[in-house]
Amino acid sequence: MLSRRLVSAAFLVLASWVAVASAESLVVFKHDQFSPDISAAASECSGIPLATSPGFVAGEAWGQMYVPLPGSYPVKIVGVDVIVAAPPNGGTGQADAQVEIWFDSDPSTPNPEKGAPDFVLSTGDVFNPSTQDFGMPLQGNAAMSFEFDWDDPEGHPPALTSGGFLVMIRFTDAAADLQAEWGTNGCMQNALLGMCGCQQVGTLQDQGTTPSANVMHINGGLGNCQGPASDWNWANKIGVTGDFIIRARAMTQGGCMPSCDGKECGDDGCGGKCGDCADGDVCESGECDSESWVNNCDEKECGSDGCDDVCGECGDDEVCVQGKCKPSGGCEPACDGKECGDDGCDGVCGVCGQGESCQDGVCQTGTGGGLAIAQISPAWGYDDQETQVSIVGTGFAQGANAKIGGTNLSAVSRVSDTLISATVPEGLTAGKYMIVVINPDGGTATLNDAFEVKLRPEDDVSVGKAGSGCAATPTASPFAALLLVLAAGLLAVRARRCRR
Repeated sequence: MLSRRLVSAAFLVLASWVAVASAESLVVFKHDQFSPDISAAASECSGIPLATSPGFVAGEAWGQMYVPLPGSYPVKIVGVDVIVAAPPNGGTGQADAQVEIWFDSDPSTPNPEKGAPDFVLSTGDVFNPSTQDFGMPLQGNAAMSFEFDWDDPEGHPPALTSGGFLVMIRFTDAAADLQAEWGTNGCMQNALLGMCGCQQVGTLQDQGTTPSANVMHINGGLGNCQGPASDWNWANKIGVTGDFIIRARAMTQGGCMPSCDGKECGDDGCGGKCGDCADGDVCESGECDSESWVNNCDEKECGSDGCDDVCGECGDDEVCVQGKCKPSGGCEPACDGKECGDDGCDGVCGVCGQGESCQDGVCQTGTGGGLAIAQISPAWGYDDQETQVSIVGTGFAQGANAKIGGTNLSAVSRVSDTLISATVPEGLTAGKYMIVVINPDGGTATLNDAFEVKLRPEDDVSVGKAGSGCAATPTASPFAALLLVLAAGLLAVRARRCRR
């Protein structure tokens, strides 16, 4: 029997890969498309519509399957991060649960084929700093981090030596009739899935679905709402769309270690970059070369090619906007004396380089009063569907507009001065695009190659991974999802198991 453990409340900052001694690396296993850092992920989700599934009875569980890379064993799981939703129409917004780790040598099936998990952490065994007592239930609209204590033999799961592993969240509270709280019939009995009510918190799911990743352990049998959960299923196989927002942090052997020694740009050896060169410069052997110029007319039918030439000419009744010929429509772009900013015809006069911002039509070094784009999440989408995205940065003013290349994003909503929610339209040509944010005063920020439009694989047209971001459409499946907007001020707590 595990003894109860103390907990300290704090924000936990993580990186997806962190080099440590003995060639170990900290890896964040996840399937959602938010930042590996749980605090950053919570910020990205703030104010963004998310899908949730509230209907669970006591004993049912949800979670994800993870498969480490070959050569990374043994894998030492050091913690679990999770974000769940509270009912939108009131309620306590918390639920008792247990975090389970199941080792499974066969990741092709969601069923671990064993009677008990390899490790269990009950929220009732965690010290709550708010109440000064034991019991830290899952908190709705909160990002929570549970950290296992590897200095205590009973405070952590065993080391994983092969195969994949499951991380499951199992509700221990009885279900309730919370139709008023959730505003959905998802709390009514579902004969197919055996649901008889709702929990005070529900799963959060992003817009894309990773097959053979999201797992549910539910009551089986027609109308069965009693007894322990019996059926293991891939969530997408029973109509649940979206990836659950739950992660596992682990130390792995032989992980990829980024190497940027002596490099200011180029590949870091782990799929990332050591840095970006300014516009007009190219990366040669890890150094930015200002003397080399590359002809670049990819996805452009007009305008400059970057080498003192043009990519093409537009017709008499057309104008060139961001490399595309568009009908003039009687609008004459006004760019005299301007090298950037709005041209007055739904386009821009030019874009500034990395590290610059547009102020009064002139590119200036620095952030120009704080206006800058840090990232966009998700960073890619399929060409045949809309993709809702979060633009993260600083200095976003009320009424700011956003573009992808020369095309306006739709449903642009300034959530805060650091977050814009918008939708990338369908029908764009495959390729990488610049993201542009334009404040009402003309201040402009850009992020080159920020979003990639991809063609959907012909052999897997059912998987909408590109849409995996901060939004989802309520599904019409038997396991109905509800569209929620996550509250802005998300709480992050660090649950450390240590001796009393």
